[in-house]
Amino acid sequence: SNNESDHHNNHHDDFKGGPVAFLGMDAPELPLDEIAHAFAIASSSSNTFRQSGGDSSSSSSSRAYLNPAADGGYGMLCLPSHAPPAIFQGIRWSDPLTTVSQLKALTDQKIDVTIGTLMHDIDEPHDLIQLAKRLCTRYDYTFHDNYFRNDMLSLLSQAQKDTTKQAQNDDVLETQKYQKTDNCNNGMCHHTLHVLKKIGMIHKKAP
Repeated sequence: SNNESDHHNNHHDDFKGGPVAFLGMDAPELPLDEIAHAFAIASSSSNTFRQSGGDSSSSSSSRAYLNPAADGGYGMLCLPSHAPPAIFQGIRWSDPLTTVSQLKALTDQKIDVTIGTLMHDIDEPHDLIQLAKRLCTRYDYTFHDNYFRNDMLSLLSQAQKDTTKQAQNDDVLETQKYQKTDNCNNGMCHHTLHVLKKIGMIHKKAP
């Protein structure tokens, strides 16, 4: 929507000194070390741009980092400081083609893109169940299908019914691996793990 484009543009104007990252609040599995990696790529791009005297004709002087989401959106977009506001024009927000339209807008402005890890954002109750199961596999927990989860899903389903959703009317890519870590503190948001344990959705396996 135009409001979302304006929101991104307003934040773009606030950060002129260095790269800026837009993060999805419903993508708790986005690793902290990948965020740092994205900033490193965008920072290097910004430094090259400044050293060239602001010449954007070289493709190597402009590179963003984007984590696509499984539903067609994206979980993170990290931009170099010199990215123009036009990169948020014509984006199909809240749409299966959000990432595709964002990539087109970036490459139209001669900004190359490094594609990061595919993200799974949390939009529906089913997404939360799948998140819990992935965390159980990753951190040696057990998925606990009990009344806490059922009560929570009932509340989430009711909230979903009460929510009015807005209707949506309206290539130079690179995939690069980063050094992942198994340390939970350097990985996903640890608050998510804590909350899922607190509501009884997952629990630590017995030794």
